[in-house]
Amino acid sequence: GWIRKLAGPFCPLIGTTKRTMGFTMPSCDPKPGEIWLAYVEFLDHPGIGKVRPVFVIDVESEMCIAIAAKVTSKDLSADGSGRCVPIIDWRECGLLKPSYLRIDQKLEVAFENLLRDEPLGTLSPVYLELVVGALSA
Repeated sequence: GWIRKLAGPFCPLIGTTKRTMGFTMPSCDPKPGEIWLAYVEFLDHPGIGKVRPVFVIDVESEMCIAIAAKVTSKDLSADGSGRCVPIIDWRECGLLKPSYLRIDQKLEVAFENLLRDEPLGTLSPVYLELVVGALSA
């Protein structure tokens, strides 16, 4: 479903909290390799988006931004609409169904749009190396 952005300003470096859908959320500390639940705006509809898992590629702490890749349940490589790699250990990463990392698009996700105070899970170190290689290819 479509939801509108309801998060307020947030940055853990200045000690503020965020409000998302009426709940005050504690600060978060995303790290590369983690999968987080996030509010992601649609590129073609600013201000409108959906809640989805994202894979943290890098973190710009001073700007309170995570560079991330979308996690999707569809293998977009099959029909040529995107480049994806499967998440082999999807259950261990806290995902509910087999999922893929969309490696052809990178997102900037403000910390205020990370919807929990902890990640859903983390990719295994061996698989993380493979994904990082695919992202830089």
